[in-house]
Amino acid sequence: AQARLMLGRALLEQGDFRGAAQVLKPLADGRDPEAVLWSARVSSRQKKFKEAAEILAPAMQRNPTPALLFDYANALIAEENFAAAAKVLEPLVPKRDWPQRADVLRLHALCLHHAGNYAVSLASANLFASEFPASAEVAFVRAENLFFLDKVDEALKAYQEFVTGFPADKNAASVQYRLVVLFHRKAMWKEVVE
Repeated sequence: AQARLMLGRALLEQGDFRGAAQVLKPLADGRDPEAVLWSARVSSRQKKFKEAAEILAPAMQRNPTPALLFDYANALIAEENFAAAAKVLEPLVPKRDWPQRADVLRLHALCLHHAGNYAVSLASANLFASEFPASAEVAFVRAENLFFLDKVDEALKAYQEFVTGFPADKNAASVQYRLVVLFHRKAMWKEVVE
């Protein structure tokens, strides 16, 4: 089985999706967690995220490995099922020694934000910021969470820090708009017209 798994992975890395699927599917049907993972990756590498999620979902009922959880969450994110993805990522958040911890915390914060759970998303973004270098994506989500939680002064500061740290980011125009809204709320008229 291990030799077939390695063959399937090699075919996948060569871009032979059909060959990889033919080798990996029978192994995945046998419930080998690593075979399930790589079988799902055949689909996700072809941007067939719904199919990848369907392959991974049954493995979530058994003893899911961190890699299975992470790939399943990514498939759910690609399908814009953010609340479910955040829930799948939950068991990975406390795993400080997992090599993809930065991605877990980043995705957890983003999923919670998109699901409208701003307070928990803020906590996850703050945890990310305490452990990893600045990320424009996380800094933006952190500021947005503060905005939606109506923490005006904290949001204002977070957006200003974003502008300073990431002036060319794709979200810069949105941040400028949010700053004007917050300046208006605080009756900071001089800043509104600047």
